[in-house]
Amino acid sequence: ELLTAPYVYDLPDAPDHVVIPLATVGDEMPLLTGTPLSYTVSLTQTFALTGWPDGLGLFSTPDAHFVYVNHEIVATSSSLLTVNGTGRINGARVSLLQFSPDWQLISGRNLIERVRESNGTVYTLDPVSGDYRDANGQVFMQGDFANFSRFCSGYLAETGFLDLAGQPGPLWFAPQEAGPEARGWVVYPDGTATPLDGLGRFSKEQIYAAGQYRAGNGSGQTVLLATEDNTDGELYLFVGQQTGADPNGFADGQLYVLRVHDGAGTAYDYETMPLGVTLVGEWTPVPAGVALGSGAGLSDWVNAPGRSTNFRRLEDIHEDPTEPGSFYVASTGHTDIPPGGSMPDNDTGRLHHFSLNPADPAGPMAFTTVLAGGPTTGVSYDNLVVDDLGRVTIQEDR
Repeated sequence: ELLTAPYVYDLPDAPDHVVIPLATVGDEMPLLTGTPLSYTVSLTQTFALTGWPDGLGLFSTPDAHFVYVNHEIVATSSSLLTVNGTGRINGARVSLLQFSPDWQLISGRNLIERVRESNGTVYTLDPVSGDYRDANGQVFMQGDFANFSRFCSGYLAETGFLDLAGQPGPLWFAPQEAGPEARGWVVYPDGTATPLDGLGRFSKEQIYAAGQYRAGNGSGQTVLLATEDNTDGELYLFVGQQTGADPNGFADGQLYVLRVHDGAGTAYDYETMPLGVTLVGEWTPVPAGVALGSGAGLSDWVNAPGRSTNFRRLEDIHEDPTEPGSFYVASTGHTDIPPGGSMPDNDTGRLHHFSLNPADPAGPMAFTTVLAGGPTTGVSYDNLVVDDLGRVTIQEDR
């Protein structure tokens, strides 16, 4: 039952693009039940699409489209699982929606049913209280907040990774933009979420798995990129080591932070890079104790002179499917002024491009600022996607 009318239609300034409303917050649909890739539709139970949708992912089979939806709900807020109030979830959540091949809404469900912490403790969703609880009834805590908070941009790795049973399956990456101690998560098809502690603790906008560095590739390495949505935000790279016990390479690895310079002695501590000039991106290794420690400790370490470039609120990142290893990353901008300056370095948004070093993903690479926000180029860049023709589509956040 579709309860609400769509409010976004075709764009008058883009006649070659079509906007197709698929679902609206408040829509209620049959509940999607069963096991991964063998789902069935309940004839009696329902599911409601809740608010604050952010990052999306798409996984298609010959019979259906599955859309993953991050909901950027804060930990102190609660949302209902059905319109009539049967069941709730406290904090952020992920929805999984099923559509027919011609994009008719069929069903939906909550994706994260349980949490497996780093120490092995399992927390299962209690829809009565809305909390994730362990076998002793203890609520799942992340520092000073319970459950999850502010899932932002999300990324679906359709292929290249294994599920918890060791079989190929789509994995959903869920970053938390929830303050300096926020962690990133990966959600498996069976509804289990596990932390990506090696990425460090910071306010995460996006976590992206590089297409050439997934389970079973010849290098034995997994590469994850993560953006920090903060006024002195950094771009991070995690290079994980794949093992028999951890074929996805999420557990053990090295964290790096990006530093941009011109190769001739000029480093860019802030987002002052000239437009259209190819510079050098260098990955600074972060000590393991710092990477696995507190968010405050990580921030202090990367902000020391000569270690990183501070971006003004990094947002989404996406790989160019026409050029594997090549990425676009957006920053939304801020009015902060760099030390010693008189004007903001980026108050309208920027789009940057870089290509990982093919010999070593943590090696020096080319880095270019390709677009600056303005009257004819948009402002406050946020979510983005690169299509199969290499075209970049950016959403404004304003």
